Order: sequence, then C-alpha cells, then structure tokens
Amino acid sequence: MSLAPIEENQKIRFVVRNAEEAVARLRERFGEEGEVLSVKQVRSSGLRSLLTAPQLEVIARRRPAAPSAPSLSRAETGPSAEASALEISREDADGRARRSEGETSPAIDRKPWMNGRRKTARSCRQFLEEAGFAPELLARLEGAPEWRSLQELSPEEGLPKAAAWLRRYAERVGRPRVPRVLAFIGGAGAGKTTAICKLLARDVFEKGIKPQVVRLEVDKPHLDNGLNLYADIFGVECLPSPADIDPQGQEPVYIDIPGFALQSEAEQGRIREVLDDFGITGRIFVQNAAYGPSVHKRFSEVGRLLNVTHQVYTHLDELVYFGDLWTPLLDIERPILFFSTGPNVAADYVDERFDYLLSKTFPL
Repeated sequence: MSLAPIEENQKIRFVVRNAEEAVARLRERFGEEGEVLSVKQVRSSGLRSLLTAPQLEVIARRRPAAPSAPSLSRAETGPSAEASALEISREDADGRARRSEGETSPAIDRKPWMNGRRKTARSCRQFLEEAGFAPELLARLEGAPEWRSLQELSPEEGLPKAAAWLRRYAERVGRPRVPRVLAFIGGAGAGKTTAICKLLARDVFEKGIKPQVVRLEVDKPHLDNGLNLYADIFGVECLPSPADIDPQGQEPVYIDIPGFALQSEAEQGRIREVLDDFGITGRIFVQNAAYGPSVHKRFSEVGRLLNVTHQVYTHLDELVYFGDLWTPLLDIERPILFFSTGPNVAADYVDERFDYLLSKTFPL
C-alpha cells in the first residue's frame, strides 16, 4: 500500500524500537528530505513496562526549502582584496581599540533595535555599534579600506555593503575543519552535553553514522546522566575512557567534560593537563551566548589557556543583541562550529552561522 504524500511542514509522529528503525522510517517517508523535530524515550505503562524495552517517539517533517539570501549587486559581491582586514596584527588592532576607547563620545543606549533604527542612525558605524559590534572588532575591520569608506555612509546605503563584505569574508574562510575526536569544554550550565546530543542526532538521523561518546571526569563527577540517556536513545556506544578510543576508527568521538569554575585556574589547568595526556587536540569551547561581554572576554582568556580549537555558542534563544557574536564568529583561530538556539536536541541547531547572524543583525 502506497503512503499518502506529505506536504511541506506537515508533521508526522511514529514510535520505533531503536534509532536504526527511526532512520529507516524517515527515509521511507521523506527520502533525503526528512528533518527530525524531536526525539524522546517512551515506556509502556503498567506491568507491560517490565516486559518490554523502551521505545523512541520521533516527530519529523519534510525539510522546508531554504530561504533565498538577500540579493546584492555585482559590485557588492565581487572579489575584494580588502577581505583580509581581520588578518592585521593584533598589536595594531589593540592600539586602535585603545585610541577609540580614549575618545569621548556619548553613551550608546543598547536597546533592542528594529528596521526603523536604520533610518534614524546617523551612520552605518553607529548602527553597527548599537547592533552590538564591539569597538575592538570595528577597529580591526578598519584595516580594510573598503570597510573604512562604508562606515560613514548612511545606514540605508552602508548596511548592504557591510553585509556583502561580511558574506565575502565568510566564503573566503569556508567551513571549519574538525578532527575526529572532540572534547567539549565549558563552564557549568553552558550546554556542553546538549551540544553533544545535537551532534549525535545530526550524525544518526542526517548522516547515518554512529559516533561514540566518552564521559570524562576530571577530578569531579558529572552531575547528570543526560548523555548516557541520549546515547542509549540513539544507539551510540558510550566508552568508559579516552584510552578506549580506537585510533584506527573512522567515526567521530565526542568527549563530555564536567563544567569548570570561571575563576578556577587550577581546574582549567587540570583539564588541559588531562587532555594533553590523552593526546586530545580537538577542543570545543561551549559558551552561553546570553552572558555579557565581560564574561565572554574572560572566557576568551580561558580558551587560550586550554588551547581551544573551536567554539560553540548556546542559548541564542535568550539573546537580544546578536551583534556581540560577530567578534567570535570572525575569529579565524577558533572558528565557531554551530549555534544552539534552544534545548531541543533534534533541532534548534544552526549550521549556517554567517547567514544566521546576517539575518539577525542586518535589516535588509
């Protein structure tokens, strides 16, 4: 019997015994266009729960078509030698930032802004400052003559050019490369375990691969059992130690580490020591995007201490000023892998970081 066609955004629910069966059902109904919206474990009620294994409830839909990017003129999208502005020396950038901080200027009311603000801001630079672009980042961007020239334009004229410049830079940087074994590091409550579970859902349901996970306890235990639960749901093997990782294996390995105290250099140093001992070089720093700039600055210092290679930002659903994220997004030394926009492990995951921030920052 043929199955009824499924419209775009129409949700279907099915209950299966394991992740493999879920993947098969997804492909049967949607082909390669299925998108998992939620996954949870369900048990039978009464005495039957003692005799049967728990099952998975999956809610899915056909993946909606990607929205088209804002149209830009050929002059705005053409190649530009100035796209190397972020590669100017840190000493030069820091010097500009200090000079900028020394200048007297009226305080900026960092209130939520809307499309109408584009018409009232005096310049493109003022709009970007109100949108959350840090003075240090704007100082670095001034290394590109094209960027310097557009900052004094009106927002109506300058913002499309600024967005086009940033898009060109994103294309030039490309997708970040990641090693096979990744350790997830961060403060307590940053969302490390949830970030790992999002990758598990992506790997199992979208890529059809089975990664492995490790719960590594560095001098203190994990406070919850969430990763083990989802590893069981997705049919993923949970290894007891990084020493059990097969060096000849091909599938990804995600290592969950308990959160550290922001002010405890001893804890941070111990994490680095343990990762060094196991030879784990892929280190993902998970940060709560809703924290203020001063906290992020401190986390940046900690990230350098821990030899962090990549970043993940979580809790974007709590953000008001998305412009604050342009500084880490344009960090070519520690690129952002993805944004987490909510707690749903099967969704709330943004892979196209540049497009997402452009849509949140530039009212084009």
